Amino acid sequence: MRLPIMGARRGRGAVEGVVVHADRFGNLVTSIRADDAVGDGTIEVRIAGRRLPLVRTYGDLPLGRAGALVGSHGRLEVVVREGSAAERLRARRGAKVVMWRRATSPARRPRSSARSSGG
Repeated sequence: MRLPIMGARRGRGAVEGVVVHADRFGNLVTSIRADDAVGDGTIEVRIAGRRLPLVRTYGDLPLGRAGALVGSHGRLEVVVREGSAAERLRARRGAKVVMWRRATSPARRPRSSARSSGG
């Protein structure tokens, strides 16, 4: 049975999509496009109950670690450096993928030196 390819959906500060297919290396190609990124901050991806970082290249990941990157076709791909994301994450076509930007914490503001005296 073939599943219809679902496009990415935006909502509540995140983008939801699905795994479209696994390539011959076990990389999971998703329906999320590079330009679907949302907000400011560090991008994270969730698939199969795992939270993964978005990296620029496979080399940015330690050997055997999972992450996500934008593949050559402009789609978000879930990958494992020197391994198979499909096998490691036990995910396949149709698996839900969520991408969001973790908000950057505001710079700490210096405490005001003017304090009310208690007394």
